[in-house]
Amino acid sequence: MPSRDSSARSDQLGFPDIFHSGYDEFLERSVGRTKATATARRRSPRREITTTRKKSVKKRNAEKKQESPKLEAQILKSETALKKYNEQLEIEANHNNLAQINELSKKISQAKREIEDLYREYAG
Repeated sequence: MPSRDSSARSDQLGFPDIFHSGYDEFLERSVGRTKATATARRRSPRREITTTRKKSVKKRNAEKKQESPKLEAQILKSETALKKYNEQLEIEANHNNLAQINELSKKISQAKREIEDLYREYAG
């Protein structure tokens, strides 16, 4: 059996602590270790990462709240334009004006893409 140096802590050497003083010393040492472990856990990097992540999520949500009214206004504007183009398309279709039908069809598809993009941005 290897000899033990009295200056080294027994838990560092892998040996169990032997308390010659009694139960009070045992409690004092045990509580000291528990407090040290709890303090180390409180300062753990995982908790710091979680706090940082929460702050970034709050910041992102605040930015979204500021952008939401702008996006909603753009969506409404694009939907109004789409409705107008569809009404014009119906009128031009009744008159068999193919050039205008072709032009309005392009505008309608562009407006639909824009609305889809705005909804993705709003949701994302």
